Amino acid sequence: MNMRSRQGKNRRAFATSQDGGTTWSAVAYDARLPEPSCQGSLVRFTDRRHHDKDRVLLATPASPARRAEMTVRVSYDECESWPSAKVIHKGSAAYSDLAVSHDLNVHLFYEADNYVQIRLARFNLQWLTDGKDHVGKMTE
Repeated sequence: MNMRSRQGKNRRAFATSQDGGTTWSAVAYDARLPEPSCQGSLVRFTDRRHHDKDRVLLATPASPARRAEMTVRVSYDECESWPSAKVIHKGSAAYSDLAVSHDLNVHLFYEADNYVQIRLARFNLQWLTDGKDHVGKMTE
């Protein structure tokens, strides 16, 4: 579980479950994920059963001081690390929602410009990772 921190930590909080969500670990804070206490979005992009790799995407404002720098990150190890990230919008940005279309494009819907605009960004994995990753063939 990935969540905003209401404890003044200025980083994302998380907890893990080993039994499908019946019980959870203690909440911890990830110093690699700065944020100003704001809702974020998380979506599975691909999994090994159908594609070449497990990939999970996370979108949050990445400025620890204010709701700004909407950033999308990629994890290849079930959210243990986030080796790839790109700022989608440098200005003020807040609540977001991620979706993946059938053609494996990513759609990010987010608040921007001091809550005056709702924006939709559309991009693919190659763009997000500066060409370092692309989706391999689907398995049968």
